[in-house]
Amino acid sequence: MYQHHNWQGALLDYPVSKVVCVGSNYANHIKEMGQCNAGRTGAVY
Repeated sequence: MYQHHNWQGALLDYPVSKVVCVGSNYANHIKEMGQCNAGRTGAVY
């Protein structure tokens, strides 16, 4: 299970409320969506 840590690696006691994923998972999906960003790295939050 995911746990929050600070920049020094110490555990932070924050609950995980949800996981949100946004993106296009394959080249044909990108084409279907009319986007032209194939091959670019997406953002990770």
